[in-house]
Amino acid sequence: MADPARLVLQQILDHGATVPSRVALIHPRAGDDDGWGRVTYGELAARVHAVAAGLARRGVGRGARVVVLVPMSVELYVVLLAVASLGAVAVFVEPAATPKEMARAIRVTHPVAFIGVPKAHALRLMFPGATATALSVVVGPEADALSARLLGAEPLAAVEADGAGVVRPEVSLTGADPALLTFSSGSTGVPKGAVRSHAFLGAQHEAMAGLLDAAGRKDGAPDVHMSAFAIVLLSTLVSGHTAVIPRMGKGVDDIDGSALAAAIRALGVTVISGSPAFLGPIVAAAARAPRASGLGPLADVRRIISGGAPVPVELCELAGQVLDPGATFLVVYGSTEAEPISRIDAAEVRARTAAQTRAGAGLCVGRPDPHVTVTLLRPEPGRPVVVGPGGLAALAVADGEVGEVVVAGDHVNKRYFRDPAAERATKIVDERGEIWHRTGDAAYRDGEGRLWLVGRIGDIVHRGDAVYHPSAVEAAARTLPWVARAALVPDGAGGALLVVEPAAWSRRGRPAEVSRHLAERGVTVDRVVLTKKLPVDPRHRAKLDYPAVRRTWVKESRS
Repeated sequence: MADPARLVLQQILDHGATVPSRVALIHPRAGDDDGWGRVTYGELAARVHAVAAGLARRGVGRGARVVVLVPMSVELYVVLLAVASLGAVAVFVEPAATPKEMARAIRVTHPVAFIGVPKAHALRLMFPGATATALSVVVGPEADALSARLLGAEPLAAVEADGAGVVRPEVSLTGADPALLTFSSGSTGVPKGAVRSHAFLGAQHEAMAGLLDAAGRKDGAPDVHMSAFAIVLLSTLVSGHTAVIPRMGKGVDDIDGSALAAAIRALGVTVISGSPAFLGPIVAAAARAPRASGLGPLADVRRIISGGAPVPVELCELAGQVLDPGATFLVVYGSTEAEPISRIDAAEVRARTAAQTRAGAGLCVGRPDPHVTVTLLRPEPGRPVVVGPGGLAALAVADGEVGEVVVAGDHVNKRYFRDPAAERATKIVDERGEIWHRTGDAAYRDGEGRLWLVGRIGDIVHRGDAVYHPSAVEAAARTLPWVARAALVPDGAGGALLVVEPAAWSRRGRPAEVSRHLAERGVTVDRVVLTKKLPVDPRHRAKLDYPAVRRTWVKESRS
């Protein structure tokens, strides 16, 4: 493999010299609901060099940590690449982070600089003592000199102008040097900081490139990738393709599916990736759109990749109706610490696993990615796993038995930033010294080597002698046509509680119907509650937030 440091960082900048006129990024034009702007690789490289030089003149150097709170945009990639090119570490904080989460990220990482949009700076000022940094930079079209002064920052444009034409410091990077620090969603506890070195990013790109490869466009031109995943578009840039930043509102589910489907057609997008919440409206809009001359809005798309949360079989089925017969829809399973872990083609889901999922067998996520090793261990929720004389294999469960998914590989996170407690809880050192990551996911392996997810190890519901796995029960509940989502949790009194979100509140069914439906499938729930909206994770807007469900409805069920 090529030197990872060059692969991830230098190769993107090298495109600026080898293919300077090729479009690197297509982005929503500010103030124009339908317009799209374009940035070439030459322009991207020039901006990165200028911002890096400007940051260097302000004291950002090798080993420094820089908090970056910028939504997906051209500026996000300019800043990330500029920071990494200086040998500094970009501490990426999700735009959906709360002020408390943002303050914690700053307190833990001790950054020298904070770069964010105006809203991020306003939130930062809510915790002035915990979020003070030597340098503050504000990003965005509204970040003029006056607003920057009010926020105690300076505009990114000023940093860039100050570095234009200035030679930035040359930094010799190795694969072991840290480049990026990202935080887990925190849906199961306090967010953990996962450090990604240049070597890690190189290994991750190698794994992602295999997923993103769509065999090229029909006309031989570079692929055009649209993604709601920032890390995926970084891999797109490494490969020298064109990356499209989708137009989104407050979250990945705040989109106009019809407008994006039309843009996909107009921009010649060949690969799309995102969470089910992002892809669902696009695929649904494509299914409704007329097919002029036999071509639908997704006619040029060669591949769709969905991940970040459980992918409903209904989305796999609908995609099969709108994609060209030669196109593929991949369901990818992964986590912040290890992405990807496994994959399955939606065609296999439709033909072979959908019926089993609907019967309560769990969600099939396919076979492990060739770049990782996966095993399933006896569930030990809340307890560190210690490998004894028999090695890791002695702790593994048999095929067909539910265990915790643990994974190892070059693109699997080995350490957390200054968080030994999290490492003790989620990392395993085997008899060979290999470090494995505990995902916390419950799954079993079938006779064909495929993984079937059935929920989280910590979310298993015990009702007397019965053991219920949430994902499996929830999938069975969703076979009722009016059920959009369902969440199974303990009711706090030794029973099982199911909270149901109807597809349309005006056409909802009755709780007793759900109870009977599940009883016919061997599952007894003690109470069914209807709600207009179940809480989901703020990042991908598709993963159920079980702690929030328990805080809200388990308390109610006791009253």
